[in-house]
Amino acid sequence: MNSLQDLLKFSMHLQRDTRIAQLTAIPKTDSLTTNATLPKPTFNPPLHALLFSDTLDVPQLREDARILSGEDEAGQWIPSGNHWHSRHSATQEARLAGAWIRARLARYLAPVDGRCIEWTYDDAYAPNIVCTIPVAGSKKKHEQEGVAILSAHYDSRGTFGSTRAPGADDDGSGTTMLLAVARHLGKHRIEFNREIRLVAFSGEEQGLVGSKNYAKHLRDKKTPVHFQLQADMLGYRKPGEPLQVAFPDKLATQAATDYVIDLARLYVPELQIGYTPACCSDHQSFWEQGFTSTWVFERRAPIADPCYHDSCDLTERKGYDFEQIQSITKLCLATVLDVGGGVDWPY
Repeated sequence: MNSLQDLLKFSMHLQRDTRIAQLTAIPKTDSLTTNATLPKPTFNPPLHALLFSDTLDVPQLREDARILSGEDEAGQWIPSGNHWHSRHSATQEARLAGAWIRARLARYLAPVDGRCIEWTYDDAYAPNIVCTIPVAGSKKKHEQEGVAILSAHYDSRGTFGSTRAPGADDDGSGTTMLLAVARHLGKHRIEFNREIRLVAFSGEEQGLVGSKNYAKHLRDKKTPVHFQLQADMLGYRKPGEPLQVAFPDKLATQAATDYVIDLARLYVPELQIGYTPACCSDHQSFWEQGFTSTWVFERRAPIADPCYHDSCDLTERKGYDFEQIQSITKLCLATVLDVGGGVDWPY
C-alpha cells in the first residue's frame, strides 16, 4: 500500500496474531556511515548507585502503566478531562494519550532543559512524541558527536472487532519505562556530554511507520545517531520463569546488543539474558537507515503473552510483572547514563 492512511484503516480489521509491515526499500548499509563500534563498558559505582532511586519504584511504575492502559483515570493531565480506552494510532484517544505523555515527559525533564514536541508525520496518525535533552553547558568542552535515542511505542492494538485496546504490555510497559527514565534524569539533574532523545512512537502497529518516518528524517537531515535502544513489551513473565531480558536475533546491530548485554551483566545481574526470535519493533527502522540500534524484550523465546494484541492486555492479570519492568528500566537507564556520559567516574 502506498498510502499510510489506507494502511491505518486496514490495520483495524486484522486478527490479533497478525503482524504487518510497511514494505520499503532497505538502503545498502555499506553506502551509509554506520557506527558499529561501541566501547566495552566498565563498572561505574556512582552510576550503579543511581539505579536505586525512588523514581523507579514499583508504585510509580504501576500508576503510569495503569493510566496508559485506561485502568486509572489521569485527571487533570488530560486536556478537557477526557480519557481513553484505546491508543490505536487512528483514534482521537491516541492523540489524547500522546498529549498526556508529552506533558508528563516535559514536566519531568524541565530541570535538565528538556524540550518535548509532538512530531507529526501524517495527519491520519497520532504524532510521535520527541523529547530532547541538550548537552549541558558545563560539559560543552567534552561534547561527543552523535545523538543517543531511547524509545518505546505508545500506540496499541486490541481484540479483533473490539474498540478497546489497553496495551498495558504492548507497549504500555515500554512507555512506562520511558516516563521513569525521564523522571529520574530530571530529579537527579543528570548532565550529559551527548545529546539525548527520549521518543514515544506512534504507528508501530501499522508497520513501524512512525519510527520509519523519524529515522528517515534523521538520515535525510544528516543527523548523526550514535546509538538507539527500543523497549517493547517488558512486562509479561510466564509463571515459573525467571526475571529476564531478551535481545533480537536479527534486524539489529550486534555491537549495540553486545553493549547492552555487558551493561546488564554489570548493573542488573538479576536479569537472565538471552535472545528472542520475536519480530519486530521500532529499532528496525533505525537499523534499516544504517544507524546502530537494538531492542530489549521481556522473554528469551517467542512471544508468550496470552493477551498480545488483545483487549485483555491489562496490568491487573496473572503474569504482568512490575518487578521485571523495574529491572529492565534500570538497564535502559544505565544504558542512557553510560552512552551519554551522564556520570563522571572517577571524580
